[in-house]
Amino acid sequence: MGNNGNRLDFRSLAAMAIMGGLMTVVTMFALPFAPTGGFFNLGDAIVMTTAIVFGPIVGAVAGGAVGFEFREEIAGSRALYYGASALTIAVPIFIISID
Repeated sequence: MGNNGNRLDFRSLAAMAIMGGLMTVVTMFALPFAPTGGFFNLGDAIVMTTAIVFGPIVGAVAGGAVGFEFREEIAGSRALYYGASALTIAVPIFIISID
């Protein structure tokens, strides 16, 4: 965050927890998207905003490791895919937020 470079401090950890929790809650409310049978939620927008505002590490952890994985656990998804799911979310977040 800001002038800390890559160092994680209390504010960064708090941002990870708060934004990860917010992403979890928002992702639970998915809107069906009729033409393709998929769904839409605001979780990605929150994670991308987190990455841009707080930096790549906070964004990747809040989105991939915390927010999405908690949502998957609450929804009862298979734990077998957690690692792959976290990477497919964390890597793009990390990439878009690099200065």
